[in-house]
Amino acid sequence: MTRIIGIASGKGGAGKTSVAVGIGFALARAGKRVCIFDADLGLANVDILLGLSPTLTLEDVLFKNAPLERTLIAAGPGVDVIPGSSGVARMADLTRASRLRLAREFHKLSGYDFLLVDTSPGISRQVVGLCLACSELVVVVNPEATSITDGYALIKVLKEQGLTRPPMLLVNRSRDERLARSVFERVKAAVQKFLKLNLHFLGQVPWDETLSLAAARQRPVLEAAPAGAASLAFLRAARVLSDLSFAPKQPHRFFDEAVVRAMEQPRFNGNGHTAPAREASLPLGSLRDLEAAMALLDGLEGLGDHSKLIQRLDAARATLRRLRDALRKTSAGGPVSTPPRAQAVILSRNRSMAEVLVEVAEAAGLCVTQPPAGTRSDLAGKGLRLVYYDGDPGDLGHVLAGAGSAPIVLVTPRGHLKGHPGSLGVAEVVEAPFRVDTLVSAIRRHAPAARAESLATPRTDKR
Repeated sequence: MTRIIGIASGKGGAGKTSVAVGIGFALARAGKRVCIFDADLGLANVDILLGLSPTLTLEDVLFKNAPLERTLIAAGPGVDVIPGSSGVARMADLTRASRLRLAREFHKLSGYDFLLVDTSPGISRQVVGLCLACSELVVVVNPEATSITDGYALIKVLKEQGLTRPPMLLVNRSRDERLARSVFERVKAAVQKFLKLNLHFLGQVPWDETLSLAAARQRPVLEAAPAGAASLAFLRAARVLSDLSFAPKQPHRFFDEAVVRAMEQPRFNGNGHTAPAREASLPLGSLRDLEAAMALLDGLEGLGDHSKLIQRLDAARATLRRLRDALRKTSAGGPVSTPPRAQAVILSRNRSMAEVLVEVAEAAGLCVTQPPAGTRSDLAGKGLRLVYYDGDPGDLGHVLAGAGSAPIVLVTPRGHLKGHPGSLGVAEVVEAPFRVDTLVSAIRRHAPAARAESLATPRTDKR
């Protein structure tokens, strides 16, 4: 029987993929057969991290009837990888007949001891579906205040949607064991108090320059620096993981359950209520949640003379206090003022890619909302325009003509545009498949500090 473990994080940048790869190779060192399933919504980077060149991806299995074994890539002794793709975002569109065929394909993974599912950051329907389908869950956080509170928010949403097995917490990029333990104890206390759920400590991975060295060489850190602090930490985490009680599950049951759960998940609006539109990131939307977040941060300042961490914690607590006071005023009938954020208009004929771009834009701090169905958003006006285009390159100039002075970050399939894109008048071109941090950096470079609310929608015009 296979142990199926989801690797998740509440926000990008926590190092989730590095953790999945590190633990995977550490388990293989102990003689286990491991498969790493890159389920990162088309922003997949396990193959980049390991220097792999996939010819087929999960999307070919999902929608082109390719055998699953043809997508498997040997990444090292005892470790295989299933490359991810945007097809993960379309799992909920599969028919029952397609799900039955794909369940049979995933049955071929039954020979592995471990299937590690590297999910997207955040709490989209696909992420929630995958996490709930896994029999075990590892939540990755780092000691930053936003990572801690977002990790708690992820566990909260999963608990509300049916999580019963206690998740495991791994603290990545920690200064030392004491800090990691303190972060774990704060999260555990909040999870037990507010969610009535237990939490296990999987360990900590220190900030180690050998991780950057391994990434530059596109090799697992256990091969690039086997005696490094990060490698030793992954080996310890693998031992802890092996010692924990587990609930094995057949891979074909995991896949079918993941699809069904993704179909069942409600879509959320910014207040955490169900809505017919695309799901947005769930903020800590109630006084109880804010108090839980503050409980996570209290008491961390006494962890040695680390002034930058203390300053960040103080700033986070001050922000949460203001939000708490605003919620209390709202409950008493008073107004709430929300700080405005830069806007973005997202245009894409590809629905799956539009959802991905919206998530990335929100992660970069832009204000993103959804207009009524069938509404055509105008390119003109203030704010960044994030455009995904895979149609006839000759028509792109017409598509972008109405942008006015608004900066445009253009996302296109690799090699789609011939010649220099500067003549199009765009601020920057990002080719897909892309890394999350690459697109986030491009967005932040060009997003103006516009103070108007934005629109985010796939294109609805037909040519």
